[in-house]
Amino acid sequence: MSTTKPAEIRRRREPKVPRSNAGSIAGIIGAAVLAIAIIAAVAAPLISGFDPNAQKLASRLLAPFSYGRDGLLHLLGTDQYGRDIFTRILYGGRVSLSIGLVTASLAAVIGIGIGTLGGYREGKLGAAVRGVLDIQTAFPFLVIAIAVVGVIGANVLTIIVVLTLWTWLPFARLSFSLAQALKRADYVKAARSAGASDGWILFRHLLPNMAPALLVVWTFVVAQVIIAESGLSFLGLGIQPPTATWGSSVSDGRDYISTAWWVAIMPGIVISIVTLAINLLGDALRDRFDPQLQVGA
Repeated sequence: MSTTKPAEIRRRREPKVPRSNAGSIAGIIGAAVLAIAIIAAVAAPLISGFDPNAQKLASRLLAPFSYGRDGLLHLLGTDQYGRDIFTRILYGGRVSLSIGLVTASLAAVIGIGIGTLGGYREGKLGAAVRGVLDIQTAFPFLVIAIAVVGVIGANVLTIIVVLTLWTWLPFARLSFSLAQALKRADYVKAARSAGASDGWILFRHLLPNMAPALLVVWTFVVAQVIIAESGLSFLGLGIQPPTATWGSSVSDGRDYISTAWWVAIMPGIVISIVTLAINLLGDALRDRFDPQLQVGA
């Protein structure tokens, strides 16, 4: 006579659904949204016929889906200067997305280079790298950003440099710990005993195995930079008018939030959607490359 309990029978009959399915779908959605945002930003002149900086005071603060005095439709309304919000979001995406992608890539190159060398060499170099990481972590980013922008001035290059100096830390910390762990792997010891140089080991063995985890960090840093740039622009420390960015568009509408909510809310929604999409993509990549999250783990 079988002693199997009903609960055990139910568990056996239940089909095993891979836990990564939901994450994969979310990652595909995130990648699609990000791709649409990039394409829309690049093709902004083809999508909208408005000049993002053209002021039409006769059509100021029009609600979404309103027609201006010229008879043209404004999908997301206009701001206090009569500029088309949808157009400024499209053109603002060029600046905000470019800053996010470029800054994250530069931070990755700097952080991975310093962290990998420090973790692989250890000794005095490793101690120096750890000291630099600890010292920079102790400084508040906003204070540094205000100081640098106040001295140099706010422009695209300054914002990229400031944000790069802030976002290289997660790459350096992760690559430092990964390099320390991987340098003790059997295949690295075998390559070293076979006479392989340090450069060969780094580029042939360590970096390819570190790449998946660092790619996940890169996606999250892109979203982090977009939010940081928007915050700086909101505080008046980002890209200066009349150049359109998502953060400056939100800042333009903060004085009209009670009377013309769409001026600030519409670009804010875009920032939220794009950063959420990037985070979904990063989560999917983490689920894909983290062995502890694989099915059956």
